[in-house]
Amino acid sequence: MDTGTGLQQYIDGYQVKYWRKYDDTEPGANRIFVPASMNQTRLENMLPDSHYLIEVRAYNGAGVGPPSEHCEMFTKRAPPSVAPQMWRYISYSGKWLYVWWHHIPYDWFGDESFPLYYKVMFRKTGYITGPIYMTGWHFIDFPMPQVGDYELEVRGRYEGGDGPIRKIRLQGKASFLRPTLSLAAMLLLALCIVGLGI
Repeated sequence: MDTGTGLQQYIDGYQVKYWRKYDDTEPGANRIFVPASMNQTRLENMLPDSHYLIEVRAYNGAGVGPPSEHCEMFTKRAPPSVAPQMWRYISYSGKWLYVWWHHIPYDWFGDESFPLYYKVMFRKTGYITGPIYMTGWHFIDFPMPQVGDYELEVRGRYEGGDGPIRKIRLQGKASFLRPTLSLAAMLLLALCIVGLGI
């Protein structure tokens, strides 16, 4: 840090200050303190669709140094607050699952960000993760699971980040057959009872 006397002092770290150019006051700006060993940081709690000014100052035990030139940046619009509607269809053979969802229209003059693509996760119920598929279309198909319970999640990826999740639950093909088999067994037992005259 240059004190103005030509002497260099030891730097303890940096103060990063940021605020909205036209909506906030500089004294009330957000502040982050970064160690001298780092030359980057993450700015958090920034509002979407806003114009920000960023300033950096070095500091040590003697105080805070002179400010840097202001850096200007614009945050992107926020993702939509509503998840896309979703529908499903199981093929007549029961071998394929077809899923499609409603595309949320983009308003150029609105306050929501532009859609980039969609992320689809197909996982077994109780598992934290599963395969993730990315697509620019509004539909996708999978081989229908034969056994077990599954969850399918769809969420949009927008300029401003990930949108909310829409989820549907699925039962494997064998799960649908179990009640039918149980009913058939009861009917067979009833016929046997009638035939034996019990």
